Amino acid sequence: MAESDDPDYWAGKVSPSRYLSDWRAFAESLDDYPGNIDDYTHDMLMRDSLVKIIERAKPADQTVIQDELDEIDAIFTSRTIDDEGYAVGHYSRRPSDPGAGWWWKRRPPSGRLGEYLDHP
Repeated sequence: MAESDDPDYWAGKVSPSRYLSDWRAFAESLDDYPGNIDDYTHDMLMRDSLVKIIERAKPADQTVIQDELDEIDAIFTSRTIDDEGYAVGHYSRRPSDPGAGWWWKRRPPSGRLGEYLDHP
């Protein structure tokens, strides 16, 4: 198989599998997220990148990527709360951007970061 025929090859060697794996690890870490707010907002950019990856993928690959993403998003949603972007919005302009995804409106409710965000 030629490298360009690999479904994980995209835009100069960006791997959907790598982004999905990283997004999953991030989502699964949210019960006791080890990073600070800067790490959190940086990690959230992965989800924005996944939107772009899906948009540029072949239709058959879009379905595969979206199916896994839906599963990971469910993990993310179960480990975060919706606060309409209030807490994260104190540290990033992204939640107030009209084009921001729903994930920017969510934050961990507990753990070190959750406690920090309770008092923005």
